Amino acid sequence: MSKTDVITAYKIAYREVLIKDRKKGFKIHLLAYILTNILIVIVNLSTNPEVKWYLGSILGWGTGILSHFIFSVALAGKMIDKVEKEVDSLDLG
Repeated sequence: MSKTDVITAYKIAYREVLIKDRKKGFKIHLLAYILTNILIVIVNLSTNPEVKWYLGSILGWGTGILSHFIFSVALAGKMIDKVEKEVDSLDLG
C-alpha cells in the first residue's frame, strides 16, 4: 500500500469517526431536550395551566437544537472538506 493510499484511507476513517461522533453528540442533546421539556410541560400544566411558560423553553432550547444540528451534523462534511483542503495546502516539506 502506497503512502497516498494510507493517507486516503486515514482521511476516510477519520471522516466516518468524526461524523459518527457528531451525530452521537446531537442525539444526546436531543434526548436531553425532549425529556427535560416533557418534565417542564408536566410541571407547568400541573401548577399553573393558565400560563404556558413552557413554550419559552421549547422554543428557546429548540433554536439551540436546530443550530446544533445544522452546524454539527448537517455541515460536518463541508467543514471536514475545508480542513482537509487547508491541511493539503500546507508545505510540510
